[in-house]
Amino acid sequence: VIVDASQPAPLRDAYYFVAEALNRLKCEGHGVEYVREPFPLGIGKARNLAVEKSPWNGRIIVRIDDDSVCEPDYLGRLAKLMEDESVGAAGGVVPLYGTPPVIRNENKLRGVFNRVKFDKEGNIDLADDGGTLFEHALTLPSHHLRSSFAFRRKAWEDAKGFPTCYGLSGFREESEFCLRLAWKGWKMLTDTGAVAWHLRCPIGGVRSPDYANKVALCDDTFRRWAKWMWKEKGSPFGAFRW
Repeated sequence: VIVDASQPAPLRDAYYFVAEALNRLKCEGHGVEYVREPFPLGIGKARNLAVEKSPWNGRIIVRIDDDSVCEPDYLGRLAKLMEDESVGAAGGVVPLYGTPPVIRNENKLRGVFNRVKFDKEGNIDLADDGGTLFEHALTLPSHHLRSSFAFRRKAWEDAKGFPTCYGLSGFREESEFCLRLAWKGWKMLTDTGAVAWHLRCPIGGVRSPDYANKVALCDDTFRRWAKWMWKEKGSPFGAFRW
Protein backbone atom coordinates (compact mmCIF):
# COMPACT_ATOMS: atom_id res chain seq x y z
CA VAL A 1 0.00 0.00 0.00
CA ILE A 2 1.32 3.42 -1.00
CA VAL A 3 -0.25 6.36 0.84
CA ASP A 4 0.14 9.71 -0.91
CA ALA A 5 -0.95 12.36 1.57
CA SER A 6 1.83 14.92 1.52
CA GLN A 7 0.61 17.67 -0.80
CA PRO A 8 -2.78 19.38 -1.28
CA ALA A 9 -2.18 18.92 -5.03
CA PRO A 10 0.29 16.36 -6.37
CA LEU A 11 3.48 17.73 -7.88
CA ARG A 12 3.51 17.08 -11.63
CA ASP A 13 6.87 15.33 -11.83
CA ALA A 14 6.20 13.29 -8.70
CA TYR A 15 2.78 12.30 -10.00
CA TYR A 16 4.16 10.94 -13.27
CA PHE A 17 6.98 9.16 -11.47
CA VAL A 18 4.55 7.43 -9.09
CA ALA A 19 2.21 6.53 -11.97
CA GLU A 20 5.02 4.92 -13.96
CA ALA A 21 6.35 3.08 -10.91
CA LEU A 22 2.89 1.69 -10.15
CA ASN A 23 2.41 0.56 -13.75
CA ARG A 24 5.69 -1.32 -13.68
CA LEU A 25 4.92 -3.01 -10.36
CA LYS A 26 1.48 -4.08 -11.61
CA CYS A 27 2.95 -5.42 -14.86
CA GLU A 28 5.41 -7.48 -12.84
CA GLY A 29 2.51 -9.06 -10.95
CA HIS A 30 2.90 -7.28 -7.63
CA GLY A 31 -0.22 -6.46 -5.65
CA VAL A 32 -0.14 -2.70 -5.18
CA GLU A 33 -2.77 -0.37 -3.78
CA TYR A 34 -2.34 3.39 -4.19
CA VAL A 35 -4.22 5.59 -1.70
CA ARG A 36 -4.44 9.28 -2.52
CA GLU A 37 -5.62 11.64 0.23
CA PRO A 38 -6.53 15.23 -0.70
CA PHE A 39 -5.06 16.75 2.47
CA PRO A 40 -1.78 16.18 4.33
CA LEU A 41 -2.33 13.56 7.02
CA GLY A 42 1.00 13.58 8.76
CA ILE A 43 3.34 10.60 9.05
CA GLY A 44 1.55 8.83 11.90
CA LYS A 45 -1.90 8.97 10.31
CA ALA A 46 -0.55 8.00 6.88
CA ARG A 47 1.18 4.93 8.29
CA ASN A 48 -1.90 3.86 10.21
CA LEU A 49 -3.97 4.30 7.06
CA ALA A 50 -1.57 2.09 5.12
CA VAL A 51 -1.99 -0.70 7.65
CA GLU A 52 -5.78 -0.31 7.75
CA LYS A 53 -6.06 -0.24 3.95
CA SER A 54 -3.91 -3.32 3.44
CA PRO A 55 -6.13 -5.83 1.58
CA TRP A 56 -3.96 -8.77 2.61
CA ASN A 57 -4.16 -8.42 6.41
CA GLY A 58 -0.49 -9.29 6.54
CA ARG A 59 0.78 -10.75 9.78
CA ILE A 60 4.06 -8.83 9.36
CA ILE A 61 4.21 -5.37 7.81
CA VAL A 62 7.20 -3.28 6.73
CA ARG A 63 6.99 0.49 6.71
CA ILE A 64 9.31 2.22 4.25
CA ASP A 65 9.59 5.98 3.97
CA ASP A 66 9.25 7.67 0.60
CA ASP A 67 12.84 8.95 0.82
CA SER A 68 14.39 5.56 1.65
CA VAL A 69 16.31 3.28 -0.70
CA CYS A 70 16.65 -0.28 0.63
CA GLU A 71 19.45 -2.71 -0.17
CA PRO A 72 18.28 -5.86 -2.06
CA ASP A 73 18.60 -8.10 1.02
CA TYR A 74 16.85 -5.66 3.37
CA LEU A 75 13.46 -7.40 3.53
CA GLY A 76 15.04 -10.85 3.78
CA ARG A 77 17.13 -9.79 6.75
CA LEU A 78 14.14 -8.31 8.58
CA ALA A 79 12.06 -11.42 7.83
CA LYS A 80 14.76 -13.53 9.46
CA LEU A 81 14.60 -11.46 12.65
CA MET A 82 10.81 -11.71 12.74
CA GLU A 83 10.93 -15.52 12.87
CA ASP A 84 11.12 -15.12 16.66
CA GLU A 85 7.48 -14.76 17.70
CA SER A 86 8.45 -12.65 20.74
CA VAL A 87 9.88 -9.93 18.48
CA GLY A 88 7.32 -7.21 17.83
CA ALA A 89 9.46 -5.09 15.51
CA ALA A 90 12.80 -5.37 13.74
CA GLY A 91 14.88 -2.90 11.81
CA GLY A 92 18.27 -2.13 10.36
CA VAL A 93 20.44 0.94 10.00
CA VAL A 94 19.43 4.16 8.23
CA PRO A 95 22.61 5.89 7.00
CA LEU A 96 22.28 9.16 5.11
CA TYR A 97 22.59 8.92 1.34
CA GLY A 98 24.75 11.54 -0.34
CA THR A 99 27.04 12.15 2.61
CA PRO A 100 30.28 10.32 3.47
CA PRO A 101 29.26 7.27 5.53
CA VAL A 102 30.72 6.82 8.99
CA ILE A 103 31.98 3.26 9.32
CA ARG A 104 31.92 1.81 12.83
CA ASN A 105 32.84 -1.52 14.33
CA GLU A 106 29.58 -2.73 15.84
CA ASN A 107 31.35 -5.18 18.16
CA LYS A 108 31.97 -2.21 20.44
CA LEU A 109 28.29 -1.29 20.50
CA ARG A 110 26.65 -4.45 21.84
CA GLY A 111 25.56 -2.80 25.06
CA VAL A 112 24.58 0.64 23.79
CA PHE A 113 22.94 0.19 20.39
CA ASN A 114 19.62 2.05 20.25
CA ARG A 115 19.19 2.03 24.01
CA VAL A 116 16.69 3.91 26.14
CA LYS A 117 17.49 4.83 29.73
CA PHE A 118 15.36 6.35 32.48
CA ASP A 119 17.02 8.12 35.39
CA LYS A 120 15.67 7.96 38.94
CA GLU A 121 13.35 10.88 38.18
CA GLY A 122 11.91 9.27 35.06
CA ASN A 123 13.74 11.49 32.59
CA ILE A 124 14.55 9.65 29.37
CA ASP A 125 17.81 9.42 27.42
CA LEU A 126 18.12 7.76 24.00
CA ALA A 127 21.35 6.27 22.65
CA ASP A 128 21.15 5.88 18.87
CA ASP A 129 23.78 4.41 16.55
CA GLY A 130 21.32 3.42 13.84
CA GLY A 131 22.33 6.17 11.41
CA THR A 132 25.75 4.81 10.44
CA LEU A 133 27.17 1.88 8.51
CA PHE A 134 28.94 -1.04 10.18
CA GLU A 135 31.84 -3.24 9.18
CA HIS A 136 29.94 -6.49 9.77
CA ALA A 137 26.35 -7.52 10.22
CA LEU A 138 25.30 -8.29 13.76
CA THR A 139 21.92 -8.86 15.39
CA LEU A 140 21.51 -6.55 18.38
CA PRO A 141 18.65 -5.96 20.82
CA SER A 142 17.15 -2.50 20.59
CA HIS A 143 14.80 -0.30 22.55
CA HIS A 144 13.71 1.92 19.67
CA LEU A 145 13.87 1.72 15.88
CA ARG A 146 14.16 4.51 13.36
CA SER A 147 12.43 5.29 10.10
CA SER A 148 11.85 2.06 8.10
CA PHE A 149 11.30 -1.20 10.00
CA ALA A 150 9.14 -4.33 10.16
CA PHE A 151 6.46 -4.91 12.78
CA ARG A 152 3.77 -7.42 13.61
CA ARG A 153 0.17 -6.41 13.04
CA LYS A 154 -0.62 -7.74 16.52
CA ALA A 155 2.09 -5.50 17.99
CA TRP A 156 0.69 -2.52 16.07
CA GLU A 157 -2.75 -3.29 17.51
CA ASP A 158 -1.31 -3.61 21.02
CA ALA A 159 0.34 -0.20 20.62
CA LYS A 160 -2.95 1.32 19.35
CA GLY A 161 -1.27 2.21 16.08
CA PHE A 162 1.37 4.85 15.44
CA PRO A 163 0.91 8.03 17.50
CA THR A 164 -0.55 10.97 15.61
CA CYS A 165 0.10 13.77 18.11
CA TYR A 166 3.44 14.89 16.65
CA GLY A 167 2.15 16.87 13.70
CA LEU A 168 2.88 16.34 10.02
CA SER A 169 6.60 15.68 10.56
CA GLY A 170 5.95 12.88 13.04
CA PHE A 171 9.24 13.49 14.82
CA ARG A 172 9.47 10.99 17.73
CA GLU A 173 6.45 8.98 16.58
CA GLU A 174 8.58 5.89 16.04
CA SER A 175 10.25 6.35 19.44
CA GLU A 176 6.89 6.44 21.21
CA PHE A 177 5.61 3.51 19.14
CA CYS A 178 8.59 1.38 20.15
CA LEU A 179 8.22 2.28 23.81
CA ARG A 180 4.55 1.31 23.61
CA LEU A 181 5.67 -2.09 22.28
CA ALA A 182 8.18 -2.45 25.09
CA TRP A 183 5.57 -1.71 27.74
CA LYS A 184 3.40 -4.39 26.13
CA GLY A 185 6.22 -6.92 26.48
CA TRP A 186 7.39 -7.05 22.84
CA LYS A 187 11.09 -7.28 22.00
CA MET A 188 12.85 -5.38 19.23
CA LEU A 189 15.91 -6.33 17.21
CA THR A 190 18.28 -4.60 14.80
CA ASP A 191 20.36 -6.21 12.06
CA THR A 192 23.28 -3.86 11.38
CA GLY A 193 23.60 -5.42 7.92
CA ALA A 194 20.04 -4.43 6.90
CA VAL A 195 20.52 -1.05 5.21
CA ALA A 196 17.81 1.44 4.22
CA TRP A 197 19.55 4.51 2.83
CA HIS A 198 17.92 7.81 3.78
CA LEU A 199 17.88 10.42 1.01
CA ARG A 200 18.94 13.69 2.59
CA CYS A 201 17.47 16.65 0.76
CA PRO A 202 19.96 19.59 0.86
CA ILE A 203 17.13 22.14 1.20
CA GLY A 204 15.06 20.19 3.70
CA GLY A 205 12.33 19.09 1.31
CA VAL A 206 9.00 20.82 1.88
CA ARG A 207 9.58 21.33 5.58
CA SER A 208 8.43 24.63 7.02
CA PRO A 209 10.88 27.38 8.03
CA ASP A 210 10.13 26.74 11.70
CA TYR A 211 10.81 23.01 11.43
CA ALA A 212 13.51 23.14 14.11
CA ASN A 213 11.04 24.65 16.57
CA LYS A 214 8.46 21.99 15.75
CA VAL A 215 11.05 19.26 16.31
CA ALA A 216 11.90 20.75 19.70
CA LEU A 217 8.21 20.83 20.64
CA CYS A 218 7.74 17.19 19.57
CA ASP A 219 10.79 16.14 21.55
CA ASP A 220 9.48 17.91 24.65
CA THR A 221 6.05 16.29 24.20
CA PHE A 222 7.64 12.84 23.83
CA ARG A 223 9.80 13.23 26.93
CA ARG A 224 6.84 14.37 29.01
CA TRP A 225 4.81 11.37 27.81
CA ALA A 226 7.68 8.95 28.53
CA LYS A 227 8.15 10.37 32.02
CA TRP A 228 4.44 10.06 32.76
CA MET A 229 4.42 6.44 31.53
CA TRP A 230 7.50 5.65 33.62
CA LYS A 231 5.73 6.96 36.73
CA GLU A 232 2.63 4.91 35.90
CA LYS A 233 4.27 1.64 34.82
CA GLY A 234 7.97 1.77 35.68
CA SER A 235 10.73 0.96 33.22
CA PRO A 236 9.57 -1.21 30.29
CA PHE A 237 12.96 -2.94 30.10
CA GLY A 238 13.44 -4.28 33.62
CA ALA A 239 12.18 -7.80 32.85
CA PHE A 240 14.08 -8.19 29.56
CA ARG A 241 16.91 -10.74 29.44
CA TRP A 242 19.01 -9.95 26.38
